[in-house]
Amino acid sequence: MTPSLLFLLFLFATTASPAPIALPLSTSSRWVVDDDGRRVKLACVNWAAHLEPTVAEGLSKQPLDAISKSVAAMGFNCVRLTWPLYLLTDSSFGSLTVRQSLERLGLAESAAGVRVNNPGLLDLTLVQAFQAVVSNLASNSLMVILDNQISKPGWCCSKYDDNGFFGDKYFDPDEWLRGLEMMATMFNSSASVVGMSLRNELRGPKQNVSLWYRGAEIVHSANPDILVILSGLDYDKDLSFLSEKQVNLSFTKKLVFEYHWYGFSDGGDWGSQNPNEVCAMVIGNITRKGGFLLEQGWPLFLSEFGIDQRGVNEADNHFLSCFLSFAAEKDIDWALWALQGSYYIREGQLGLDETYGALSWDWCKARNSSFIQRLSAIQSPFQDKHLPGPGLPKSSPYNMIFHPSTGLCIVTNSQLKQLQLGQCAESSAWSYTRQKNLVLKGTKYCLQPEGVSKPAKLGVGCKVSTAKWDLISSSKMHISSNLTNNGNNVCLDIDDNGTIMTNRCKCLSLDGTCNPGSQWFKIIRSSREVNDQIFKQHRSQFVQHSANVMADLDFAIGEEALIYYHSSTTYGLSYPIHRGQVENWDAMERFWQQCIFNYLRCDPEDHYFLLTENKELKNILRQRHKILKMIFFHPEIYNDSFTTPLPAIVDKCIQLSPIDTRRALYKNIVLSGGSTMFKEFHRRLQRDLKRIADARVVTSNAQLNDDVKSQPIEVNVVSHPFQRYAVWFGGSVLASTPEFYDACHSKAEYQEYGASICRTNPVFKVTNRVGEFKLGLLPYNNDKPFGIQS
Repeated sequence: MTPSLLFLLFLFATTASPAPIALPLSTSSRWVVDDDGRRVKLACVNWAAHLEPTVAEGLSKQPLDAISKSVAAMGFNCVRLTWPLYLLTDSSFGSLTVRQSLERLGLAESAAGVRVNNPGLLDLTLVQAFQAVVSNLASNSLMVILDNQISKPGWCCSKYDDNGFFGDKYFDPDEWLRGLEMMATMFNSSASVVGMSLRNELRGPKQNVSLWYRGAEIVHSANPDILVILSGLDYDKDLSFLSEKQVNLSFTKKLVFEYHWYGFSDGGDWGSQNPNEVCAMVIGNITRKGGFLLEQGWPLFLSEFGIDQRGVNEADNHFLSCFLSFAAEKDIDWALWALQGSYYIREGQLGLDETYGALSWDWCKARNSSFIQRLSAIQSPFQDKHLPGPGLPKSSPYNMIFHPSTGLCIVTNSQLKQLQLGQCAESSAWSYTRQKNLVLKGTKYCLQPEGVSKPAKLGVGCKVSTAKWDLISSSKMHISSNLTNNGNNVCLDIDDNGTIMTNRCKCLSLDGTCNPGSQWFKIIRSSREVNDQIFKQHRSQFVQHSANVMADLDFAIGEEALIYYHSSTTYGLSYPIHRGQVENWDAMERFWQQCIFNYLRCDPEDHYFLLTENKELKNILRQRHKILKMIFFHPEIYNDSFTTPLPAIVDKCIQLSPIDTRRALYKNIVLSGGSTMFKEFHRRLQRDLKRIADARVVTSNAQLNDDVKSQPIEVNVVSHPFQRYAVWFGGSVLASTPEFYDACHSKAEYQEYGASICRTNPVFKVTNRVGEFKLGLLPYNNDKPFGIQS
């Protein structure tokens, strides 16, 4: 330890900001990756441009750039832009201007709106306007997936709309192949166009397995950079035929499969049956019909899902929670239906409100901000290449506890006194162990119930039965613990403030009117890089029960910091104290909390830290001198309980010694240890002791009326070469004795029992209480400079 200052060295992990996506995209096993091999999660929204006007919806309501910025502001990173085949294959149709296309449908008001909000688009051809939309999305850093929704412009989809499969009235295979080639070629030089979906929702009596992927080779040949996205049969709900025989294509690392899932796709089950049972049944069906591709190492893109965002459809509300739990667990790529808040015209109705739309009818704001908040939880990837996909910064896998009904995750609050819901980006890192404990990563603390209708807590007794959590109900989203051995179960729940509670488990089965949403939690696996502040919060407050835990800390102190700093390029050094001043209070608090709570495990109220007020920091040298004076020579300034300065204590100890040894003791006062290393400390102590001794001689002479004069006392305080190491040297001598090992406590025992284990000192057979110390002073001996007196 240095003479006058506690030298603190801190290490902090530095997190680089997300790197821009290096286009083009490709695939690696089940993941979409960029050109650098980093994972890219497609979090898209569908923007319709395939209806009768063949103009991207909403251009009469808002400027194109404002719409693109709204997409980005809602957290989406790509747009699945739909288009009808006739846009390219029918030249008389594609050459119409936006104005002509709208006016021929009697949409004069929409044309006027485009003139106001997007005047530069009004007289472009439909093809040029489509290109302008793609270009503007690209300028706002949004990727684009082109989706051939239909052949003849109109609303999609119906089993009898003659657009379903090859041979239908409006689905000529040769025309389809020609249109795909033209679209792929048109955007050959546009890096923002990252994929093409060959055809939306194949359906109808003519659908078959052998012909459905014919367009893949055409698209790849025309534009080898883009992803080729193949849909399933039966409205894109069935890819089961691929479980036995995969597609045989000439290219690799560009193929993605897509799947659609809506609440109404599951019949009326969501509105009439128990949500737990429906969720389990539907996810089982999805796994059999498409989800198995993920296990086989193929990317699966949920290119359409959505709900009535007015919130009035209870069946949709149940469906969404189930969907979000599945999407989070599988960390799947997806695209929401839809962006548009309204249509120019849909199925003959002008200005139809799209209740599934992310934007309001007037395209001015989000239709349902709480829905966007829920969706934000799955917009960023959870997993990286070590699980086993590529792309995220390396981070040890952990669990997040996701609450799909809110789109939030369980976090610890700033006081660490309770658990609550918070943003998943700030999620606590958990580990769901084989023993069914939910352990806060980096600590020995685990989730425990307190009782019915009480907040859940963190505790260290993880072996008790109440600390074990089972995933019950068909959905496996009820996380349950037994309060007693008689089967008295409670489940995790939330209150109105988002506090994590434990309540009686509800809606486990049968009842179709019960809403289990508050008790639905999904334990998902993640390797997201955990926020530095989260680990600060956890590890600066909780006890470290094992030295191995230190390997996982996001900061280190002293020599550990130097080791990490020299062995890695991702860490930096921080010095919270500079020239005697605390300049980084956050780092300083980390140090204090780590020492008090994690290492010493003692009550901070019993241990004080002396700090100089900011206004006194103008003269550092003077303040150092004042602190030294206060600690050793005027302790009453600090605490009224300590009124005896160090020179008086030393003098008292000598005076309690046999009278014939006192002069020798005054002459041989030996300093040892770091607290005596202050500059000129020995001279100050010697001066004050000399004054006390001389005053005693004067008093003694006065009492004897100077008949007998005492000889002056020589006071000598020795500052010797081994002073710095004396304490450690003495400790090593003590530790080398056989008795030491019988009397000492191990580090593991200290970690288990804390500071209380040190109250009784078996070495010296005395009880040390706060404020009671015994100081043994020995004469200085040149042959044996240090002594131990028991």
